[in-house]
Amino acid sequence: MSDIVPLAQRSKNVAPTVDRSETPDAPSRRQAILDAAAKLFSAQGFSDTTIRQIAEHANMESGSLYYHFRSKNAILQDVLMFAINTTARDVRATVAGLPEGTNPRQKVEAALRAHLQALHDHIEYTSTNVRYNAQIPAAVHMMVQPHRQEYSDFWHALLRQAQEEGAINEDLNLSLLRPLILGTLNPTMGWYDAKRGNIDELFGIIKMMISGIWKIDR
Repeated sequence: MSDIVPLAQRSKNVAPTVDRSETPDAPSRRQAILDAAAKLFSAQGFSDTTIRQIAEHANMESGSLYYHFRSKNAILQDVLMFAINTTARDVRATVAGLPEGTNPRQKVEAALRAHLQALHDHIEYTSTNVRYNAQIPAAVHMMVQPHRQEYSDFWHALLRQAQEEGAINEDLNLSLLRPLILGTLNPTMGWYDAKRGNIDELFGIIKMMISGIWKIDR
């Protein structure tokens, strides 16, 4: 998401991901490390990925990697933060950019479409966040959880507004609805190839699947 939540407490097990290199190409080197790590994490999981493998894919020596990140946990933390924050940023920007007078159903559907697009635009990062969530060390989970929660709160507020304005059936429990509909989109990363398919066609089917949440003529 565009606004990063301040974190008052840092785990002793996850050091801040501070770039200790002063070379001009440090940002690009950091990005190369993150891209390599995201590719490996998404393909084989965090547990089965080594620092040596990340360094090799980033075309650097293992020791050089530590100028940019202090641990594999620190790399994972930045990969997850990128996945969460870019998805939230894209979804928020989509909703904010809708024309005045957009009805609640259209807002929710636009947000869902943006969420789906963000998943596939950054799939190596986002699939690490979703598919291998069970492998995330507790210390890293603690660091990224506030950002997950903020994005979750955004969705709950969006759905609550739609329900209060009469678009969503009033008897639906939003605490169950939110993870259910997002959980319909997230697994598409495991089987759908957005580079070959038509993501609008996919989303059209998803809209039909969740059409029962809406009141008629809304």
